[in-house]
Amino acid sequence: MPTLTAAELKAAPQAICPLTQRDGVPHEMGGLNWAKPPRRPVGAAYVPVPRAVARAGFFPPEGSTFWAWLDRARTIGMRLRVAQDGGKAIESDGDTAALGLWLRRQMGVADPARPITEADLIRSGVRSAHWYRFPDGTYLLELE
Repeated sequence: MPTLTAAELKAAPQAICPLTQRDGVPHEMGGLNWAKPPRRPVGAAYVPVPRAVARAGFFPPEGSTFWAWLDRARTIGMRLRVAQDGGKAIESDGDTAALGLWLRRQMGVADPARPITEADLIRSGVRSAHWYRFPDGTYLLELE
């Protein structure tokens, strides 16, 4: 599959999902820091979906799965699932730690058991998940 072009990205419907609370700090017990062994695996995380994005129908209905590319070259991808009441979270389908571990690698956080802090976000420059939706039903996730 060819690398996505700037024109394809510009034409695609888009949504931005902040990875922090309104005050810019990561959620203490949710989002990037959702892992709570033994209920959830170490490193488990989800991307919070703002109510307006969920209501607009940008993502498939709650409980649905979809494929998301994790790079513009479309060489790395992951099956994701719309979860939680009202579709307010995106998590990896099956192994709920897969998305969280990928997010941590992108932010340079090696220890999957350590909570992600505001300092981690500042150092990595990551504050939100930028989603693009394509006509074939796939998505692209970029961190910004």
